Amino acid sequence: MPTTRFFFERRAQEERARAAACGNSVVAAAFRKRAEAFQRRANAQGEDSVELI
Repeated sequence: MPTTRFFFERRAQEERARAAACGNSVVAAAFRKRAEAFQRRANAQGEDSVELI
């Protein structure tokens, strides 16, 4: 099961891809800004799945 951190990292990656594929620089900048926000959220997440032995 994916962790919360993985979810936000994946969303950041998707937003970066949208920015790269976008032909409009204003819209691309908005995608990059969203990607940065998702990456900050990912970095703020601790590893929320702890395995007990």
